[in-house]
Amino acid sequence: MMVIRSYWTPDYFKRKIGVILYEKTNPADPWLAKDANLYLQKKLNKTFKVLEIGSGRSTTWFAHRVGKLISIEHDPSWHSLVLDNLCKHQLRNFDLKLVERSNYVAEARELPKDFDAILVDGIFRDLCALEALKHLKSGGMLIIDDSQRYLPYGSKTPETIGLGPLPSNEWNIFHQQTKNWKTRYFSNGVQDTAILIKP
Repeated sequence: MMVIRSYWTPDYFKRKIGVILYEKTNPADPWLAKDANLYLQKKLNKTFKVLEIGSGRSTTWFAHRVGKLISIEHDPSWHSLVLDNLCKHQLRNFDLKLVERSNYVAEARELPKDFDAILVDGIFRDLCALEALKHLKSGGMLIIDDSQRYLPYGSKTPETIGLGPLPSNEWNIFHQQTKNWKTRYFSNGVQDTAILIKP
């Protein structure tokens, strides 16, 4: 039996179709809000060292634009697909780590503390977002995918927590530690991306 979602309105489906068209016509772009991709494209450069917690379409996109990319992935089949794409593009500036699910957060904890940008877009997102705070340079960018589900702001995207309670204690701690950071929220009406700048 199909579940009917309350936000399934003509306006929502119009936005959803727009997202699908954007993804189809820009197959190399990350699965982030379009304006977040445009913002990052202007900010990234070959001096950047980037950490990606959860690999995907963004992995090759980042590797093309930065000096060094470290990416953590727990799913062997997804890791293989991402690695094949990186090799197809003849990229060499990456370290794509396949990590067991049970060691995922511990692996992030052991990484250097000098990243210019970190994308949090995988499992254990709350724990990884907290860990990312320690590994980001001052002035660095922390990118949270699907931020409407985790951070308290006035998003109108479906499944948002809005200004309500946060989904875990870790997100509460994260919010307290970053509430004075400069933050930009990008939305396509289907999903949001937050980019926080470390003071």
